[in-house]
Amino acid sequence: MPKVTQVAWADRILGDIGCLRGRGLVSDAIILGERLAHEVLDFNATWSHIFVVAKGKILEAIEPKISLSPWNVYDGQPTALFRIEVDPALKRDALLQIIHEYVGRGYDLTGVALGMGALEILRQFDLPWQINLFAGKHRQWCSELGTRYIRKLIPDPANPETTDPQQVYNYLRALTASPQ
Repeated sequence: MPKVTQVAWADRILGDIGCLRGRGLVSDAIILGERLAHEVLDFNATWSHIFVVAKGKILEAIEPKISLSPWNVYDGQPTALFRIEVDPALKRDALLQIIHEYVGRGYDLTGVALGMGALEILRQFDLPWQINLFAGKHRQWCSELGTRYIRKLIPDPANPETTDPQQVYNYLRALTASPQ
């Protein structure tokens, strides 16, 4: 299992994974769904968005499409940033594959509305679930996109299949605390 560390926003490099409390209706809806499912208690301390740091940009799935945004877009916002210690070439290749396949594709708003709710229900009953049951493979939401990247770096069965940003954050946070 590769080592995972939490790093400062100012120290970000290609391949780091960021988690933050997004702004806007979709982020608020994600957190509200988590709160209603009793997954989180503090609305303001919950992560609702994840992204991957690219070269001078960040790869993120936000309404209306999957895009490369300027990496300073989140300057000054409370952001947890994680670094998975693997070969930099592996990070670069994984990121390029995802960028090639997904950038410019639509954000999966339907999947967030239907899929994330279904995942919450299945999780309450400890039932297995699949990646993005409700949409085509080219439409993603942020945690699906981030999870696809993580799975390329950590082929670990304990890694979440797809989930909400808070669960991805919890997974990465747990990896920073576990003995390597």
